[in-house]
Amino acid sequence: MSFVVPCSISYIVAGIYKGGDVPEGMTVYELPDFDWAIFDCSGPCPKALQDVNTKIWKEWLPGNPDFEFPGRVNIEWYGDGDPSASDYHAAIWIPVKKK
Repeated sequence: MSFVVPCSISYIVAGIYKGGDVPEGMTVYELPDFDWAIFDCSGPCPKALQDVNTKIWKEWLPGNPDFEFPGRVNIEWYGDGDPSASDYHAAIWIPVKKK
């Protein structure tokens, strides 16, 4: 079986850069200036986050008459607490632009 992969995927664990020296082995990555659609997620991970992600890419974005995905990045935000808890809070941020 062969696969054609149109792009590469990088998974980056990051924090907000507040200036100063950058530790060796780390890179400052500046995101383009986007508007963001933020999708809250509640429930145990990874399933709750995967369910929201699927709805974004298969339902919300293709069916949205006003916005499209302009970029090559999205953000997964993980809250404090137990990721396996039924009330765990996370979010997915995707950049959007008006069609």
